[in-house]
Amino acid sequence: MVRQALSFDNDAVAAVLDEIGDLLELKGENVFRAVTYRAAARAIRDLREPLRLYVEQKRLGEIPKVGASVSDVITQLIATGKAKRHEELLAAVPPGLLTLLRVPGVGPATARTIYEHLRITTIDELDDAAKAGKLRQLPKIQAKTEENIIKSIASLRQRTGRALQGDARSSAVAMIAWLRQETGEERFEVAGSLRRWRETIGDVDLLVASTSAARIMEAFTKIQAEVLRTMVDRTLFSVCNDETRFHLNGVYFECDGKRARMVSTDGHRLSKVERDLPGGPQLSAGVIIPKK
Repeated sequence: MVRQALSFDNDAVAAVLDEIGDLLELKGENVFRAVTYRAAARAIRDLREPLRLYVEQKRLGEIPKVGASVSDVITQLIATGKAKRHEELLAAVPPGLLTLLRVPGVGPATARTIYEHLRITTIDELDDAAKAGKLRQLPKIQAKTEENIIKSIASLRQRTGRALQGDARSSAVAMIAWLRQETGEERFEVAGSLRRWRETIGDVDLLVASTSAARIMEAFTKIQAEVLRTMVDRTLFSVCNDETRFHLNGVYFECDGKRARMVSTDGHRLSKVERDLPGGPQLSAGVIIPKK
């Protein structure tokens, strides 16, 4: 029986190593490298000590399958929460493509085939293509595989109202790129469950270092000022003012590029507003806009 990792660091690092393995296969690189990263991830999940201790005591070589390249990734993740190799692979693989791997029956080779022929990067696009019978026309994808993909997607959607890690990360990347373009700010970071690499994400938390919160809010009002102003006015009153309940100190915002929703609560009152918002940012998971 696999023992549970004893610290967050272990889980988070193992998740990144698994993702590096997926990214390597999605790029079509040497499959044995991908196998090594996944084997290292399994070994890390079996550790009885926090991974940070192995780094501090220079004992990473004791962990099975942790060679020089994997060790570099682990050291960077523990120190900064990021790894150069991981960031390079994320930049090289089309945004959202990792999401396809969350669908049972879709492995890296299948996902790469689907993307190369149909340029599909989201579960919605995959579902539409499967229902239209387009997948079975691709090399090495049979009709039964297509049917199983349709069933798997339906099961995912019934099982959780939360976004998958890949979907949420794609939304965060898209939102950060959009905010940088609109505000000129550069210091954005993901936070919350997305930063902790949870399998599913309720909402996307973004942190930004800025001398003016108004500049960030103005980016949202540029979409359709009157629509967003009305939505904010109707939700801001129920935002929590208790600084110790930071997860309630803002307005939850989600948008599919056509329609937007804002929700806020202080634990007692709840406000929710929906409006048509053509041309808005297309997100597969929501973000929290801080009140201050």
